[in-house]
Amino acid sequence: MDPAAPPAVSDTAPPPSSSHTRLLSVEFWVGNPFFAASFYQDKFGMECVGYRGLETGDRVRSSILLRQGAVLMSFTGSLSPDDEEFHQHQRLHGDSVRDVVLLVDDVEATFNRCVTDCLATPLVAPCKILAPGVDGTSVEVLKAQVAVPYGNWTHTLYSASGREQWK
Repeated sequence: MDPAAPPAVSDTAPPPSSSHTRLLSVEFWVGNPFFAASFYQDKFGMECVGYRGLETGDRVRSSILLRQGAVLMSFTGSLSPDDEEFHQHQRLHGDSVRDVVLLVDDVEATFNRCVTDCLATPLVAPCKILAPGVDGTSVEVLKAQVAVPYGNWTHTLYSASGREQWK
């Protein structure tokens, strides 16, 4: 190898990760979730598949979940003037992405890599939660959450193993 030649890409690139990642959903924090959702339904043909708000018992925030194929988008707005986290985010960023939800093969390894290599702030350490299963039972799923150091949004990580059993 010529010492004056630049190193080959394989000499400087980090080893490939064995963890496969897939986007599950994106949550937007918006001033008016009904308007935002109706825009995406009208312009992009997305279908409403879920709602959370006063009618479902949530007195703090309302959310509308849209789907188009495998893409899920959630539009969340505040119902309470006391929701300081939401309103502070709105003052700084306006309508914007708040959470990117990813399916990963290894939640703990991905979480650790985000914290050490990407300087993300750990919000929820890897822990097991129960998700509704397709057959009415509960499925145990590994979850973690980190705040990225740019953009003021979070990444929520879910275990991809057993995903076919989720509702």
